[in-house]
Amino acid sequence: MKLMLYFFATDIFGEKDEVPEEEANSVMLNGYLCKPPSYRITPKGRDITDLLLAVPRNTGHTDYIPCIAWGKNAMITRELTIGDRIRVNGRMQSRPYKKTDDRGIQREMTAYEVSVNAFDKGR
Repeated sequence: MKLMLYFFATDIFGEKDEVPEEEANSVMLNGYLCKPPSYRITPKGRDITDLLLAVPRNTGHTDYIPCIAWGKNAMITRELTIGDRIRVNGRMQSRPYKKTDDRGIQREMTAYEVSVNAFDKGR
């Protein structure tokens, strides 16, 4: 199994172009919440909410993008409901995790998600 990620770009910079650091990993998504938010507090006491955003394409297909909100954003987004339209600004991130299959075999996997910096509801 492998995960294929595709991105469509509006701007492409050459290796000699200078990309401002704040734009080097910047994502903006417009979509709909398609699963109830999952709120929790980490062992270090940080608020975190997992969101699954359905982002429609012009082709009629929909992409389902996992997003994660921290702190104040986590406290606010935990109140969202399925079907709420939101605009998310953030950055792509990856993290390793371990998954155990039915036979008890553990494999290292990689999760990809958008870390939310800001969001607007109802746009």
